[in-house]
Amino acid sequence: MTVTWQEPISALYTLYQRAALEEELGGLEGEEQAAFKPVKSGRKSGQRASVKQRAQRLKRRVAVASPIGRLEIDRIGVDVPIVQGADLSSLRLGPGHYRGTDLPGEGGTVGISGHRISFSAPFRHLDKLKRGDPITVKMPYGRFTYEVAATGIETPDAVNVLDAGDQLVLTACPPSQR
Repeated sequence: MTVTWQEPISALYTLYQRAALEEELGGLEGEEQAAFKPVKSGRKSGQRASVKQRAQRLKRRVAVASPIGRLEIDRIGVDVPIVQGADLSSLRLGPGHYRGTDLPGEGGTVGISGHRISFSAPFRHLDKLKRGDPITVKMPYGRFTYEVAATGIETPDAVNVLDAGDQLVLTACPPSQR
């Protein structure tokens, strides 16, 4: 049985798992700060790694289903950790980053998928976003704000939406398939 806003068992599971993700994300942010302190060898004194280098380092070392950042969408009340991977087991924990896409700061398309009715339904109201709405992605190495340019419904095989340049693409099942 599905309750009007989400399936209750999966919602409880996700809330339980989210506490662990929050703690792990805090540790990741601390590691990032420690790893990129100014250094004297090999670079000018005080020079830090670029945002792109930090993003690439994070992508190489983070495991699937581990937290990598935070997604905030005020219009629809989303403020959740993002995990690495958009497979079913990762999406049970929260919105997941498509591993074949860039991370914020790398200069390409950032793809994030999420559930609409189960596992706390973070993207339940994705269809309520309007042109110009801000979407913030907080990563251990920086904060990135995107603006909704368009919304639409694509077929599940329309992977070309993930190859559109320097942008954020959020995906979920269409409202009719909730």
